[in-house]
Amino acid sequence: GNHFYNPFHFDDDHSIVSNTWIRDLKNVPRFFVDGKTSSSLPANQSYRPGLTTLNAIDYAIAAKDPLSIGPNILYPTEAGLKPFYFHLSIFTSYLFLAFLIFLLLKKIFEISFQHRWSRYFALFITAFYCFHTANAETINYIVARADSFSTLMILLSLVLYIYFPGKRKYLFYLLPYIAGFMVKEPAIMFAPILFFHILLFEKQADLSKIFSRETRQKMLASFKAVLIPLVIAVGLFILSNALRSKTFNAGIISRWDYLITQPFVIVKYFGTFLFPIDLSADTDWKALHTVADIRLFFGLLFIAGMVWLAFRVSRDKKYRPVSFGIFWFFLALLPTSSVIPLSEVLNDHRIFFPNIGMTLAFWTFPVYLIFIKNEKKFLFIPWVRVVCFVTIAGVLSVHAYGTRQRNKVWGSYESLWYDVTIKSPENGRGLMNYGLSQMRKGNYATAKTYFERALKYNPYYSLLHVNLAILYNSMKDVANSEKYFKSGVAIGTYQDICQYYYGDFL
Repeated sequence: GNHFYNPFHFDDDHSIVSNTWIRDLKNVPRFFVDGKTSSSLPANQSYRPGLTTLNAIDYAIAAKDPLSIGPNILYPTEAGLKPFYFHLSIFTSYLFLAFLIFLLLKKIFEISFQHRWSRYFALFITAFYCFHTANAETINYIVARADSFSTLMILLSLVLYIYFPGKRKYLFYLLPYIAGFMVKEPAIMFAPILFFHILLFEKQADLSKIFSRETRQKMLASFKAVLIPLVIAVGLFILSNALRSKTFNAGIISRWDYLITQPFVIVKYFGTFLFPIDLSADTDWKALHTVADIRLFFGLLFIAGMVWLAFRVSRDKKYRPVSFGIFWFFLALLPTSSVIPLSEVLNDHRIFFPNIGMTLAFWTFPVYLIFIKNEKKFLFIPWVRVVCFVTIAGVLSVHAYGTRQRNKVWGSYESLWYDVTIKSPENGRGLMNYGLSQMRKGNYATAKTYFERALKYNPYYSLLHVNLAILYNSMKDVANSEKYFKSGVAIGTYQDICQYYYGDFL
């Protein structure tokens, strides 16, 4: 309720606010053949035509409403669109996602428990996921609709496959999956997730006996069932790489350093699932540089333990939702937590898709032990029923409260980046952006303090040099202003912005 008017932030700038391609729906066909249309920033021009199309549609709707025209949050001297219609579109798809999660979990529990309360178990776990505070990082961040909408398409394909077995031969269930990939690449994990669904719930495989002939046959049959989605995944991946802009640059972190950092990042993601108290729009986590780091050991130990648990509990039909949820969690993280280095080693909005699996795995144990296995023993005692109700209401209420607090943080440019300076004090970009919010308000001394702090952590960040130059110029210090303009241009990145503002200064 308190997020629909939250402004554009961060990557929303180059993908929506300053991206002229999305201002005319006639450009939509070009989105699918030219990766340059996805962003006004060359380094960020990836191939996500579905995402660009969604932004173009919402832009067209908003442009027809005169009340939607207002001050540009990122560029106060210019007019821009208010983001209400973008938020409305994203939230509507979020509600649809909730409905699909409910349908998926209901079917899983009907297969596993065959209990009259299966729909209520599915409803609670769906509610827990949708109220989860960490999801505020995705739903508030408009360009992160790539995560929420691609996840929606994966769920739609799964539900179509599961609920309409007689129609599988027509392959209609693959259409949402393909559309999801066009929004964001992690949608290719639909195929392996479907593989484990077939293996655990249709073939009823016991993975603790993975070397048995029966289990191997079930795995082969499951693999054959997902062969077409796997082939399509390979084709989509090749297409994405071919049509992505040549100027695209995911980051400067080495592939090896990124890989050895991810096991502990996954531990952090699990911690965020349990206690989402340190969410940050832009973290200050650094890549590891040696395998001797103890954090790598803890990460690998955690992954090994979770995978062992998934295999171990699959022997019991009642606990196979736990196995499926764990496999879902790791498979959904694979595109962002493996050998493909991204600009940041960790982002809280990346766990939106994986946390569906973790929510299922986490809550299956108490659901089974309390409401099914010991139903006759406990649930007929009045005070036990009261405790269960209060606990459920309490858990959902705590996350609802946390979500509303994160919505407030995302409510303005200043509040968001101030929160980043608190949660991620060594993030030069976060310090710079908060300093920028103060410079716009005329608080030059505060802005200078934060810019100089940022310079300690990001000495070669050209935008920081340019902002320092603009600050000094505003303070009538022409010598320092020109010095930082020249250093910003010399660094070599963001050349269009650096040269524009330097030219304006001259």
